Amino acid sequence: MHTRMGSPTTWGVLLYAIGATAQQPTGLFSDASACGKLSKTCDALASARAVYVHDDGRAHAMGVLPDGTVWTTHGSYDGTSELALDWSHIDGTESRKATWDGDVLRWEGGGEWRRRGGGF
Repeated sequence: MHTRMGSPTTWGVLLYAIGATAQQPTGLFSDASACGKLSKTCDALASARAVYVHDDGRAHAMGVLPDGTVWTTHGSYDGTSELALDWSHIDGTESRKATWDGDVLRWEGGGEWRRRGGGF
C-alpha cells in the first residue's frame, strides 16, 4: 500500500511556516536585571518574562516587579527581528524596541531577555 505524503513543495512551505513561527519571540524569558544590582540571588519568578506574538504581529509581554506587582504591556513584532512594546503605563517611557536573534531579546539601552529552556 502506498500513502501519498504530499509534494516536496508542500513540505517545503509547511517546514518554512513552522520555522517562521518557531522564530517568533514567543515563550518564557529571563531578565537578569530584574532584581537589581544589590541582589545576589533572584528568584525565578521575579526574573521571568512571558512574551506572546500573534500571527498578525500583535505582541504581549508580562512580568512581575520585585514587590510582587504583575505588569503587562502590548505592542508589535515586525515578523523578522524587531519587537516594540509600549511601557507608558508601567514606567512612562513610551515605546521601547528590542532586537530578536532567536535566543535573546536585546533592548535599546542594553537590557537582555534570554529565552528559557524550560519552565520556572
